[in-house]
Amino acid sequence: MIRPCRDQLSGPVEVIFIDVAGKTHRSRRRWTQTRIFVAIAYARKESVAGRIRLASVPDCSSASLHSFVRGAIRPGSVVRTGGRRKDFKLEAEGYHHEVNLLHDVAESDFLPAAHLASKQLNSWLFETYQGGISANHLAYYLDEFAFRFNNHRSSFGGEVFYHLLQQAVSVDPSPYKDLVGGTSNGSGRSRSFRLTRIK
Repeated sequence: MIRPCRDQLSGPVEVIFIDVAGKTHRSRRRWTQTRIFVAIAYARKESVAGRIRLASVPDCSSASLHSFVRGAIRPGSVVRTGGRRKDFKLEAEGYHHEVNLLHDVAESDFLPAAHLASKQLNSWLFETYQGGISANHLAYYLDEFAFRFNNHRSSFGGEVFYHLLQQAVSVDPSPYKDLVGGTSNGSGRSRSFRLTRIK
């Protein structure tokens, strides 16, 4: 669902990290908890619906943010992050960095579009898939959500199908072994977890 060489986001872009908790396999009578972090970039437009980019990241560090921003946002754009991200130093990467340093302004008010997208993502994951997705395949689910989100305001329903068909014929086929590569845990079963809501 991702178009090759797609355009990077530009203009004012809101960036946040969210985390999703999952229960992995049970060992020695207890569940092993794991945490999956997702970076969200939302390009706000005045009269046009915004566009998003999503990616699974290993943590909420500066290195993860810089890598995500370089891949998703065009240099020279304004990037807005929460007050806890003031040490990320995005100016060194060629971006204009705006940070919420006011303690009386909630991050959800400073970055409303990105937080709205995160709520929609959580609802989609839990209501559509009941949280039962593979950690190794999370990137595919994020790509699907981004495609649906970025095309939900198409003028007619057939346009979405046309875009999907157009992208399908322009991308090389993916063999099954590539899709499931690296998911075997030695027993022939893929490692997966059930997502649980963060409160």
